[in-house]
Amino acid sequence: MKKLAFLASVMFVVLTFLGAGYVLLHRGSVNAGHARDNRRVTPM
Repeated sequence: MKKLAFLASVMFVVLTFLGAGYVLLHRGSVNAGHARDNRRVTPM
């Protein structure tokens, strides 16, 4: 159980940094709650 909790925490830390890098790469013009295409904004 401890190993599973550790792996989950590592996964969330990696995803957090990937998300922060994505926002920085797009100069803050992305919204974490929405995926955009050309016609509409779709809530996730």
